[in-house]
Amino acid sequence: MIQMELDRLDDPEIQFFGLHRNRLPQLDDPQKKRITQVWEDAGLLTAHPAGYYLTPLG
Repeated sequence: MIQMELDRLDDPEIQFFGLHRNRLPQLDDPQKKRITQVWEDAGLLTAHPAGYYLTPLG
């Protein structure tokens, strides 16, 4: 399910996406890299590297 949604991000009609924090443990490395790339392409700059936001708490 996650991969299907990530694949849709190439569609120019898609303006944003969301991912519930409970899905974070289900992400594999290529999926994390894809999300990171989307953020970088959008020019989203944060105080922490992307991995910080893609790491489950606790």
